[in-house]
Amino acid sequence: MRISAVIEADTIESAHPKVLELIHNEGDEHSDEYGAKTREVFNLMIKVKNPTEKMIPHAFHMTKMELEEYALKYYLSPKVEGEVYTYGERMLDFKGDGEYNQIQHIIDKLKKNANSRRAVVVLWDPTRDGTKIEHPPCMDMLVYNLRNGKLHCTSVFRSNDMLRAWPANAFGITRLQEFIAGEIGCEVGTLTTMSISAHIYL
Repeated sequence: MRISAVIEADTIESAHPKVLELIHNEGDEHSDEYGAKTREVFNLMIKVKNPTEKMIPHAFHMTKMELEEYALKYYLSPKVEGEVYTYGERMLDFKGDGEYNQIQHIIDKLKKNANSRRAVVVLWDPTRDGTKIEHPPCMDMLVYNLRNGKLHCTSVFRSNDMLRAWPANAFGITRLQEFIAGEIGCEVGTLTTMSISAHIYL
């Protein structure tokens, strides 16, 4: 079983085929909680040097317009009617009461102290996820570090469909990274994703 791997690429576009090739060649077959068969690699780290360039892989099933709408709806909006939750809701209004905006908190923190290692956004809510919600968040944490005038982002996924979801996730995270960098007044740095269960469905 392949239990860890690192892929480095200049862009999201160039990273994606490397990811799929690795899982195809070295992944193990495994069924998920619902019985669907997958091919899986544990603890896959993908480091993208220039996430704002060439953001869409060739032949990806979503257009640029669809990806922009996805990023706005699921990453940059605090509430979407008809959805049990969105990443944006967890980040911009964690408890759903308008009291805590994690993104604004880290913007303020990094403006105050550019060397902070505490710019952390948490999406997993132990009072709801895995108990009251049937499909809890796949992305569970984002960490931002400001170094040499560039904002670097690391995201952690408990589970990640690398064929159909990872490019959209990377696109949405990058749009959020751009927003935060704009608010701070710095450049966008690297994007790193850590997918604990990196899989494709068979």
